Amino acid sequence: MGAHSQIGMVAVASLDAYEKGLIKKHEFTPPDKENDRVHHMDALGAQVGPVFLTYKSKGKDKKI
Repeated sequence: MGAHSQIGMVAVASLDAYEKGLIKKHEFTPPDKENDRVHHMDALGAQVGPVFLTYKSKGKDKKI
């Protein structure tokens, strides 16, 4: 599309970190909606939705 470009990234996040609260939820998903998504992923055998992650910068000179 002309000069337009996008960069994608594939990553892995720890469920343990999520369950410990180190990865924060940005919204509340009702249990019935969560169960529906789980059944959908089980039926397809794949994660079909994007997950967006952000992080707090530790400064220009510090490593993450």
